[in-house]
Amino acid sequence: MTKQLDPKEIYFLKKSIWFMLILFLGSNVVTVLINTLLNQFLISPEFQETVKVVQSDPIILATSNILPFPLIVLVLAIYLRPIFKEMKLAELSNNSLVKLINIPIYFSYLAALGWIIGTISFQSQIMIRGFSDNWHLIIESTLLTLCMAVVSFVLSFYLLDYFQRSLLVPRLFTGSEFNEISDGIRPNLKQRFLIYIITTSALPGFITFRLLQIFNNDGNNVYRQNLTYELIFMFSIIGLIIFIITLFLTNSIRSPLDKMKLQAEQIKNGNFSKIMLVDTRDEIGDLSATMNSMTVSLAEKELIKDTFGRMVDPSVRDYLLGGNMNLGGEQSEAVILFSDLAGFTSLSENRDPAEVVALLNRYFGLMSDCVSHNGGIVNKFIGDAILAVFGMPIPQSSPADSALQCAIAMQEAGKILNEELQSEGLPLMHTRIGIHKGSVIAGNIGSHSRMEYTVIGDTVNTASRLESACKKLNVGILLSDSVVASLNQVYRLKKIGSLKLKGKSQAIPAFTVSI
Repeated sequence: MTKQLDPKEIYFLKKSIWFMLILFLGSNVVTVLINTLLNQFLISPEFQETVKVVQSDPIILATSNILPFPLIVLVLAIYLRPIFKEMKLAELSNNSLVKLINIPIYFSYLAALGWIIGTISFQSQIMIRGFSDNWHLIIESTLLTLCMAVVSFVLSFYLLDYFQRSLLVPRLFTGSEFNEISDGIRPNLKQRFLIYIITTSALPGFITFRLLQIFNNDGNNVYRQNLTYELIFMFSIIGLIIFIITLFLTNSIRSPLDKMKLQAEQIKNGNFSKIMLVDTRDEIGDLSATMNSMTVSLAEKELIKDTFGRMVDPSVRDYLLGGNMNLGGEQSEAVILFSDLAGFTSLSENRDPAEVVALLNRYFGLMSDCVSHNGGIVNKFIGDAILAVFGMPIPQSSPADSALQCAIAMQEAGKILNEELQSEGLPLMHTRIGIHKGSVIAGNIGSHSRMEYTVIGDTVNTASRLESACKKLNVGILLSDSVVASLNQVYRLKKIGSLKLKGKSQAIPAFTVSI
């Protein structure tokens, strides 16, 4: 996927990226302030003095507190360079779009990584250089700083994610474009819950634990005993309970959402039969029930649409459902094909009506396929006759060729059908076809309460008269000179001569085709 950008979008995107960098920097500044404040209360005075001594060493200060963040800025510059480069071309490739999507989570990882690198560097040098051998205090200080890494990650992620979803995406994307971008790191619901739980429990849990340790005072408390192991056990149990509750809470929300996603995919694929089980009575349950109702409604509409498509040609159905339901019509050039069955009247007199209907349906099925395969539409069935239109309402490059090829296909299909009917001891069916090109009026005829999409005009009458003339001339297909003049391909045509058709004042040159 690629995204074209106009000048206003380019300007907005540049400003947005710079603003997100400011948010990223601001979240780290806030984290530093929180860390400085908590150090005053949660880290023992003895270890604070050790920290001051260590920070006075310029090498440790540079490698632990200063160096990680310039390196991170360099990584961010390399990361953002392709986006700025492509903005000059006013087009973002899929790779740059993925980078844009990943900014919240990628920046957040880098923020946490800076704290982790600084912590490892700082604490390891305290031990290696012998500034302190008190493992208890080193571990506490390390845990506090790692909690700051979590705070930095969460602040960066939620600030950047909120800005991206609320301001950036609505200005640059429409509909589901943003969601359709391939790849990209997008935390799912479970991961978001875990981030939330870590945010609300890691740092508060550590602060509470440290305050209880201060209260414990190595056994010099009101209970006159050291409660360190009891505190560790208690917080481990609390952490486990929180984790289990998180899993159940996540599943209670994610499970029905997964069901809705599956049902939406089924609807997208045209399957309206799947109805999900609603097993909750909250807002998610209401949403699931609404989706079930929507599925039933769509199934009913699809049934109506399918039924409508059986009553009229699917092309006409789509044309009408596209908003062309007003009474009236439009004049246009079209090729009309009119076919009829020879001897159908006598066949009907000697057969049971149910048998006649079955034969007709069998015949119409084959003939309709020939029409649709050649780009035409079956406008209507008139007894045993078929009125087909080529060139409207859906334009064709060469409707005359399509109509003639359809007529040839209908005759070939009729031969195969007759072989089957003969083997079954049933009467044979012979098709006569007339084709004419000219001006017609196509549109909705009738009243506001009941209407029919049809074509009318002298062109339709002429095609019908050509079909009738087939019987007298003993041919299967007759086409007018207007059709022949419009053909783009070469056929084995034979000129019959000028025919004086019923209802026509002038003779019409007619042709037939050898099959």
